[in-house]
Order: sequence, then C-alpha cells, then structure tokens
Amino acid sequence: MANTNNHGSRDPTTTPPTQQQRQLTQQQQRQKQRQPQPHTKTPVSEERGDASCYGFWDRGREAIFDVRITDTEARSHRNKDPEKVLAQQEKEKKDKYLHVCHEQRKDFSPLVYSVDGMAGREAKHAEKRLAYHLSRKWQKPYSQLVHYVRVRIGLSIARANTLLIRGSRDRRGSVRPNINDGTALHAWQTWQER
Repeated sequence: MANTNNHGSRDPTTTPPTQQQRQLTQQQQRQKQRQPQPHTKTPVSEERGDASCYGFWDRGREAIFDVRITDTEARSHRNKDPEKVLAQQEKEKKDKYLHVCHEQRKDFSPLVYSVDGMAGREAKHAEKRLAYHLSRKWQKPYSQLVHYVRVRIGLSIARANTLLIRGSRDRRGSVRPNINDGTALHAWQTWQER
C-alpha cells in the first residue's frame, strides 16, 4: 500500500527507491552500527583504573582506584566551595565506573585531590583504610599512620606538580614529563625522548 493516495490509486509524484539509494541507506545503517554508542558502558579492568589492590576494602575482592587531581581555583570553579568541587569530581568518576565495577564484583574508589593536596571524601576514607592495613602490618599506632599516609600523599602531589611545572633538577638538564592523558601515568615520556 505504499505510494497510494486516499482513493487507492498510485501516487505519480513519488517513485520507489532506486538500487543506489537502497545501497546508500544500507551503508549508512552499517556505519551507525559500527560507531560506539555514547551510553554504552565499557568494561572496567585494571587497565582502566590507575591502580588496583586485592583485599583493600573487603577480603577476597579487588579494589580499583582512579586518581584525579583537579585545580579547585580554576575559572570554571571560581565561585564554588573547594569541597563541593571535589565532591562533584568524585560523582563524575562514580557515575562512569561504579556500576560496571560492581557488575564485575570489584570495588571502585575515586581518589580525587586538589592541586594543593586537599583530599575528597572517598580519598580520605581510602587513606584511613590504608593506614589501618599499615598499622596491622608494621604494628604501629593507627593514629600515627593516618598522619604518615596523609603527609606522604600530600608530598607526592606536591612533587608531581613541581615536576610538571618546573621539570626535574637533574644535571642532564631540565627533563619535563609529557603526559598526554591522566590515565596514562605508566607511559611517561620526557621532552628529550620525544
């Protein structure tokens, strides 16, 4: 009944699609099928997170950590409270990875820090849990190790920022890392290696 008007006769103004038009629409449909859909979840594995640890939160479960260091004083965050900026960054990470990690029976923790070393809520919980594990292993007081972990992480963030801004103070000359993507911390390149 295609191409008919109300009286049942054939409409002369429309013509059936030609062979070329059909092939073109089929090619377009195949291209749409090949393109990744924006709402599909990609599986999260050890390669997707920045670090993983077996038995960190629960015995027998793997924990995936994804680190983000954000500038809370950037223009886009100018009128926001720094703690709310960190909470927003954590929410973005959780929305992206949490559901997929739980499907794979893994725990996910976003470790969000500001460039000055301020930790987000989840990062503070992870620091405390790390201090707990270290206190059991080293047989030292928990309170001392909480302070130790926080100081060490803060110093690591400060060193990384200094290295990115100024480069190293090596005798070979200034060596600056070229980090293309925050997830590619394992693939450090220096300016001299490029």
